[in-house]
Order: sequence, then structure tokens, then C-alpha cells
Amino acid sequence: MSAIRNETFKLIEKIPDDYIYWLNELIKKFIEEKEIENEDEKIARWQAAPDKYEQEISDYIKGGIKASRYEERAKNNENLS
Repeated sequence: MSAIRNETFKLIEKIPDDYIYWLNELIKKFIEEKEIENEDEKIARWQAAPDKYEQEISDYIKGGIKASRYEERAKNNENLS
């Protein structure tokens, strides 16, 4: 595993600084999603400290809305076909 880790660090060093922020956010999100796989646990954590997780809650809701709209459009497109 250390060989993969070393190669990853070498690749990251080549990334321009303006992309590092995006990469960092992507990695943090990936780790957060893997830490709590159970939706009930995630919701309980949010309910315990809503101010602390305000942005995460907002992103979760936006994702749900986008998914719902996508499904609705897909159904409408099926009905039109």
C-alpha cells in the first residue's frame, strides 16, 4: 500500500495549486461518506449539531432535490417516447 501512497503523493505534487482546493474537498467528502454509511446515523449526527453541519445538510438536501428532478425528467421523457 505504501507504494500506491507514494505514487499518489508524487502525482499530487504535480497538480496546480488552483486545483488542490477542489481535490481536497473531494477527498474530504469521500472520507466523510465512508465514515458513516448508515443514513439514520448521519441524520442523527446532523440533528445533534445542525449548526456545525449546516453546509453538509444543505448539500445533502440539494442533492436530493437534483436527484428527484432528474427522476421526474426521466419519467416525463419515457412518457413522451
